[in-house]
Amino acid sequence: MTQGSSPLFRATRVQHKFIHIATGIEIDIVPFGAIGQPNQKIQWVDGNQMNVLGLNEAFSMAELQKIEELEIKVISVMAFIVLKLIAWNDRKARKDLEDIYFILDKYDIIDILSKENQDLQGIVEHEAAAFFLGCEIKRTFSQTVINEIEQILTKILQKQNVLFPQLISLIFDQDEWDAQFYTIVAKFEALQKGIEFTST
Repeated sequence: MTQGSSPLFRATRVQHKFIHIATGIEIDIVPFGAIGQPNQKIQWVDGNQMNVLGLNEAFSMAELQKIEELEIKVISVMAFIVLKLIAWNDRKARKDLEDIYFILDKYDIIDILSKENQDLQGIVEHEAAAFFLGCEIKRTFSQTVINEIEQILTKILQKQNVLFPQLISLIFDQDEWDAQFYTIVAKFEALQKGIEFTST
């Protein structure tokens, strides 16, 4: 697909990343499943190691979506968060935290929560979506994945003073900056509480 007279993709310096020539879109191709045994890690030829934990479960839960004539499997929001947390733990990229926070900030589940009478364990309304996503992650993924995610979230929250300022615009004044910082902390904490929550 990257060779021949009419290649569809162009290789990059990263072994598993390719550029779709017609659109310029970057594509990641990551093997998972049996290749990750026994510890769910794969080794690239450049020496870099990648954690593929959660990919098998995310793919098994993905829904088939049709875009024009193309059918692709699309993972859920909660699976996206799980994979992004694992990716951040691998490479410590700010973009991964930005993507997670974007979901926690924009995802709206209040109506569903009220209909289901979900116990929010003292979580305030604007943090409810993050809490609910955490509950869904806990309910859906294996304990092995949950254990890993809990450790990663603990690490992120322990380093909040270093990590979260990277997600805040410099155009804010001090009061706005502080409010944004504490909002980010609260939503990551709500996600963690949802993952740790055990319903009775």
